[in-house]
Amino acid sequence: MAPARRGDLEVARVGVLASRGLASVDYVPVDVAGFEIVPDVVRVRLTATGVIGKAALCASAKGLTVRRRADGSTYQSGSAWWADTTRAVIIDVRREVELRRGRRYAPVGAWRVSGVAHHLEDVGGAEHSTWQYDAAGTSGANSSPSVITDDPLDLLPPGVAAPVRGGLSDVWRESSPTSATEFLTALRVSDEEVRLLEAHRTARSERVLTRAPWSVTTLMAPVTRRVPFDFTCGDPLAAGDRQALGGGGRPPRLPGGRP
Repeated sequence: MAPARRGDLEVARVGVLASRGLASVDYVPVDVAGFEIVPDVVRVRLTATGVIGKAALCASAKGLTVRRRADGSTYQSGSAWWADTTRAVIIDVRREVELRRGRRYAPVGAWRVSGVAHHLEDVGGAEHSTWQYDAAGTSGANSSPSVITDDPLDLLPPGVAAPVRGGLSDVWRESSPTSATEFLTALRVSDEEVRLLEAHRTARSERVLTRAPWSVTTLMAPVTRRVPFDFTCGDPLAAGDRQALGGGGRPPRLPGGRP
């Protein structure tokens, strides 16, 4: 996926995915989207320790949020997912923060990173397909004339979206003066099976993007074992992490991020 310049990234605003025969998304600008929301130091440690690989089929994250406990203390937390043909990883991150002058929150502890890596049976690789919206038919994601939804999967036809409904999903857009690309990622994990989906479409402008065909990658694979992980990591990067990444200390290139 091509990198986007700062200011070219947008994420869907919750509650305004409107369907009038063909679903569309109302976007708001952001600095980071997709898996790049996960802090650099956490992404690097996840890669250096082999929890995740360097190339994902499906990856994203929810924005980091500051929360307050009943005793008045505050912490910052978020969640993410990452998957390829060998594993699907659910990730939670948290660190303590405190309110400083200027109503800014500053970290007072290292990141606590925990989750589970679901290792998958080899099923021969992912499947690839293309879906083109037919304006003359009723194969769109929603055929009702006025439906409001906050589910990114409603951008896809029901048959494509059904296997991953009820799981985790995200959608964002990268734009330039000459093109616009929409990315959609979804992951559903059960006790026996993992189902993942990555879809993207590109057009010459945002105005005609909703008519562009989707390129879809899907995978369904049985879970063979689950490996929990739990560690802390701070900033700057540890020397071992930099060495594991070839000395550069740069996080891997993943969907929705910039190198």
